[in-house]
Amino acid sequence: MHGLPGTGKTELSRLIAQQMECELFEITSEDEEGNAIDGASRLRAYRAAQAIVANKSALLLFDETEDVFGGSMEDSMLRSRSRSIGQTSKVRVNSVLENNGCPVNFH
Repeated sequence: MHGLPGTGKTELSRLIAQQMECELFEITSEDEEGNAIDGASRLRAYRAAQAIVANKSALLLFDETEDVFGGSMEDSMLRSRSRSIGQTSKVRVNSVLENNGCPVNFH
């Protein structure tokens, strides 16, 4: 999903999960102390969450993806050779997305 901040993307994700009678799990962007988690760590958390919810009726929400894609989503998709934070290449991110077992909403 893509849209300006405050347009209801997260709320729409919650509604979709509710209507599908699925649990919605959010990939956190902060640690226990409230400090921001870097993009590479969030991508690892996402991959772990995929394994945890593999056999459940669940959806994953990955909000604030700029830290993983290295800037805005639009910029990342246009730069074919860019590297994101943590040196995670666009190819690696695409591979993770193509092989996920649980639906995910990135925004």
